[in-house]
Amino acid sequence: MSILKRTYLVDITPVSGYFELCEATKFPIVSINGVEQKSGDPFKAMESFPNPAANFMVKSYDSTKRLLGEKLAKTIVVYLSKYTKEPVLMLFPNNKVLQYTQHAEILLNHDSRKDFRYQMAVRTKIAKINGHNK
Repeated sequence: MSILKRTYLVDITPVSGYFELCEATKFPIVSINGVEQKSGDPFKAMESFPNPAANFMVKSYDSTKRLLGEKLAKTIVVYLSKYTKEPVLMLFPNNKVLQYTQHAEILLNHDSRKDFRYQMAVRTKIAKINGHNK
């Protein structure tokens, strides 16, 4: 079995904050699953992520970056259903979780569920350690 997820590294830009009242916030995508997204377009490849979690990510970026580091503060992980390979959970850097359906964890395979819990624990642990060192 393998982990069914897409890991987005996004770019937090001043424009990202303009989407507060929209259904979603658009971010330029730096990489997906570690593969750099190259584009001849100066706006890069853009992807929309649902608000309010995405907008909260923008607003709390500076403090999240201090606690988790720049790369993790720009990482959004989307977990996919073991049946349909469609998104069922979205994990933001600040441990905000968007569930596409009730009991979404049940739709994850064992490895994905284990990774989801691990990713949440890592973010919590790093934030606690760095929070105490400030």
